[in-house]
Amino acid sequence: MIFRTVEDADLIARARKGDVEAFNHLVSRWEKRVYNYLLRLTSRSEDSMDLAQDVFLKAWQNIRKLDDATIAARSALQGLEYRIEVDDYASPFDTSGD
Repeated sequence: MIFRTVEDADLIARARKGDVEAFNHLVSRWEKRVYNYLLRLTSRSEDSMDLAQDVFLKAWQNIRKLDDATIAARSALQGLEYRIEVDDYASPFDTSGD
């Protein structure tokens, strides 16, 4: 299992206070996932890059509007999402039933 040294919720809290470095860390952590998601939707690399840039720009412009409950809920869902992905990936190799 991969452990992050700084959780997204902590970075968001710092970014809400105007910490650009924390926001940049979030962008670098999430840019590939956002881009790939948008690429699946648009099937066009350039459009996906433009849309991803718009997503992060809007996120920065609105980050102060997030409340602590929203951040906590997102962190919990993200952890669940990670566990589901790991379980889905590991299940074809599961030999415990043999």
